[in-house]
Amino acid sequence: MAIAGHIRLDGVVVEVKSARLVVVELPNGHRLFGHGTRADAPKVAALRPGEAVCLQVSPADMSAGRLRFNETRQTK
Repeated sequence: MAIAGHIRLDGVVVEVKSARLVVVELPNGHRLFGHGTRADAPKVAALRPGEAVCLQVSPADMSAGRLRFNETRQTK
């Protein structure tokens, strides 16, 4: 069964694992992996804990998502 669309989630970077992988905490306390593309590697590596990010998550697998840099919003 195919699931259409993606879910957009806003969160805060908790830990930078590598140049393309970070751990993101959502407002409800859940943590998941956020990854970037090869082209976004410098942007991902420049992220620091506490920075707000936006993730694009598949409804089929909500344990990880792709970082969306053009949609990042500031959290209060």
